[in-house]
This record gives sequence, C-alpha cells and structure tokens, in this order.
Amino acid sequence: MNEENRIFVFLIFSMTVIFVFSTFIWSSTSKNLIYAWAKENGFKINKLDQPMFIPGPFGDSKFIRTNRVYRILVTDASGKERRGWIRSSLRGIDVIWNE
Repeated sequence: MNEENRIFVFLIFSMTVIFVFSTFIWSSTSKNLIYAWAKENGFKINKLDQPMFIPGPFGDSKFIRTNRVYRILVTDASGKERRGWIRSSLRGIDVIWNE
C-alpha cells in the first residue's frame, strides 16, 4: 500500500469514528432532554423506542441528523397512560399524543 492510499484509508477511518461518536453523543443528549421534559411535566417514562426508518407524525424530520424521533409511553400524575411520538431537536421537544 503506497502513502496516498494509507492517508486515504486513515481519513475515511477517522471520519467514520467521528461520525459514530457524534451520533452517540447526540443520542444520549436527546434522551437526557426527553427525561428532563418528562420530569418537568409530571410524566414517568415507561417506554421509549426509536423506530428505524419510521419518521412518525413529524414527516421527514427523522432523517435530519440533529433530530431524534421516539415512540413514547408515559404515565401522568393521575396514573393514566399516554402514548405518542416525541421529537428532540435543536429547537427543543415536540410531542404528538395518540388520542
């Protein structure tokens, strides 16, 4: 392998590592924001799923890298369960409840 190929392989590897690391960090941050939102609004999160390739009711926002869309199941202060979709983005938290 010549020097140019080594540099190319190193760059591709480095970019992949950076991409995976930043995705992991944003996903952790996103979940922390959702749990903080739930606490502030008196909800207990029972289930939080991030479906693959399903944008939910937010349209194509799932495919924007800084958005995370989850299915959510919570219990409110009165004990009632609510299901819906929640999006965490740079703009904040958006929720659409299944009624």
